[in-house]
Amino acid sequence: MFIVTKRLFLRPPWAEDAAAVEAAIGHWDVVSMLASAPWPYARADAEAFCATPVETGSALLLIFTRDGRAPELVGGIGFAPRQGGGAPDLGYWITPAHQGKGYAAEAGRGALALAFDGFRHREVTARHQLDNPRSANVLRRLGFEPTGGQSTAFCRGRGAEVETAEYRLTREAWRCEPARLAA
Repeated sequence: MFIVTKRLFLRPPWAEDAAAVEAAIGHWDVVSMLASAPWPYARADAEAFCATPVETGSALLLIFTRDGRAPELVGGIGFAPRQGGGAPDLGYWITPAHQGKGYAAEAGRGALALAFDGFRHREVTARHQLDNPRSANVLRRLGFEPTGGQSTAFCRGRGAEVETAEYRLTREAWRCEPARLAA
């Protein structure tokens, strides 16, 4: 599956992406905000990420720029059910050099179109660590609403439980959300 937005190209990771993934995700500022990435992040971790199998109805995509120059890896995005099932959970990361450019929201609109229009999910959930307000801003720009719920989640890179805020977005709200049309 491939997704093209105004400035980005999203596609599944390939084995030959491992070096670029290692360089892009291997920053404490990224790893410390993700659930499953270890610290330090090594080539073997990137190779395992690129070989991750994806369940039906889920997506794991790398985010590349598409601006007329050679594509540059700027992040990753995907959705899959949390352990125990239920609605798919959206997750994403952007390498530090490309944060603040709107890439997470633009890629998010593309991934949500796949979730709602492609896979016909009724709802997508998301959460962010409480010490990551930039991620909360991305979720709100995508139309997610806070549920009011908070939980703890293990952050492998930090080696500790972290507090998270929970969000949800329904297909109906997505269809009414004008922000998705700005992609």
